Amino acid sequence: MALMSYDRLTPLMDYQQFITCKVKNKKYEVVSIPPTFRYVAGQAEELYKWTGFLDKIDDMKYTTDERKNFLKSRFGYWTSFKGNPPGIIVGMEGE
Repeated sequence: MALMSYDRLTPLMDYQQFITCKVKNKKYEVVSIPPTFRYVAGQAEELYKWTGFLDKIDDMKYTTDERKNFLKSRFGYWTSFKGNPPGIIVGMEGE
């Protein structure tokens, strides 16, 4: 039997945007949002499909109240595209 160790695992910067969801009634219900989350154009289509995102911002760990308020204030803008952001989406620059 081989022994397995997770000692060499390291976080991948590309995955800083991942949120935790569960599927409920064929919809993605947000369970938690990482403190590294940023709104990016490449995720606008997905953000529109998630339920409970706005409510979970207050539950974010290791995130200042100022950042939480900012994320809440910008939620309407990022979901206003209704899954179809205008123009060409390039990169993962975000806010």
